[in-house]
Amino acid sequence: MEQVLIDDPSTYGTPGAHTPIWPPTSCVHAIHWWGRTADNLVLARPTWYKIAIWLEVYVQAPFYVLAILAFLRQQSFIRLPAIIYSTVLLTIMPIVLGEQYYGPHRTEQPLLVTAVYGAYVVMPILVLLRVRHPDVFPPTPAATATALKSQQEAKVTKAASSKTPPRRRATSPSAARSKSACSERA
Repeated sequence: MEQVLIDDPSTYGTPGAHTPIWPPTSCVHAIHWWGRTADNLVLARPTWYKIAIWLEVYVQAPFYVLAILAFLRQQSFIRLPAIIYSTVLLTIMPIVLGEQYYGPHRTEQPLLVTAVYGAYVVMPILVLLRVRHPDVFPPTPAATATALKSQQEAKVTKAASSKTPPRRRATSPSAARSKSACSERA
């Protein structure tokens, strides 16, 4: 959040300057160290970069929570959100890496930056591979065997019940008289 709320990172924590309560100061100092060490883009903060950070805060972060829950619970609804997440990230990363290698805020440490940002290219590719089939979580062999056994038992039960002749409904003497009286009127 500090990257989008503060235009000049050198003013962070100085008296009279706006200092957000989140993230913790130690995290901000680590981000500033990373910016000074390898990633000039983190400290330059062009407008497009801030927009990408807002996307990360409002789209990617909630997706991570949703994806973790969906994968833990093996819920296939995650397929479409995972495809959207992956394609958005794979669209943004060439822009970020292009800036890192060739832009006005290019890095002095391209191998280090590639190693760090590489996860943001590899992970969405792995996610796309994982959700490539409509049934993201196909049944396991044990679950399939259990389902087949249940279906077979249901068929056996249904077959057994269809061989049993239908039982006649027992009628009371008064019901039989009223039934015969109705049939006589007709």
